[in-house]
Amino acid sequence: MESMELSEEQIFEEEQRAQQEEGELYLGKEDSYESVDNNIENNDKVPAEIRECWDLWQRVGLPVSKIAKQRKMTETGVFYCIFSCIQNDFYVDWFELCKEAEFTPEIAKRMIQSTEKLVAEANGAPLDWPSLTKLQSSGVTEVHFGLYMTMLRCGFSYQTILNIASQKEDTQEVTDWGTPVTEDERFPSHISEAGLIQWLVEKDGASLLEVALKYRECDEVELMRLLLHLEKVGKIFRRQGIYRSI
Repeated sequence: MESMELSEEQIFEEEQRAQQEEGELYLGKEDSYESVDNNIENNDKVPAEIRECWDLWQRVGLPVSKIAKQRKMTETGVFYCIFSCIQNDFYVDWFELCKEAEFTPEIAKRMIQSTEKLVAEANGAPLDWPSLTKLQSSGVTEVHFGLYMTMLRCGFSYQTILNIASQKEDTQEVTDWGTPVTEDERFPSHISEAGLIQWLVEKDGASLLEVALKYRECDEVELMRLLLHLEKVGKIFRRQGIYRSI
């Protein structure tokens, strides 16, 4: 099948359309966000050509540079296709995405500091973000901005964003979730795969914030890795910001 060529303008227009349908983003206080979502089948509203970028990156494992060359798009356009899919509840490995986007702890801190300043100045009103030119002058690229905003829309706290970004600079070997190891080796002693799934069943779903509060004594990076693992193997799913057991 012949690939469809998409311009950056088309990608950004699609992103804006999706954001308008889902609702405007507000940041009223630190570590929180509020969005309005439409109760529709999200997979159906993501065009196939945009879905394919996510599929090639997440499932096939191609780097963004190769996807851009294959699809005759810019790398920024490929990233925004992936962001659009994530905001429509597609699974993604956040740690690998941060690595691919070169979203470092330093970049994360700059974005968070800018957000805190804007929130204080906005006093509860919708945020007026600075132009891309000003963002780039501080080392923040359009891809960094898109990834950061996607994380906020998915309910990530500032600390979660920092933890995930920092993990990419950690040279310590990460546990392979596919390796049959004991429960104690996988997770801290106060959290288990079965326990988390059972809790989600009893609650009939929970937001990322609720999960974080439930397991607030757990290492946050390990908790995120557990959620990613369960979502990847199909034991839980995320829809409109709510995690549920399958």
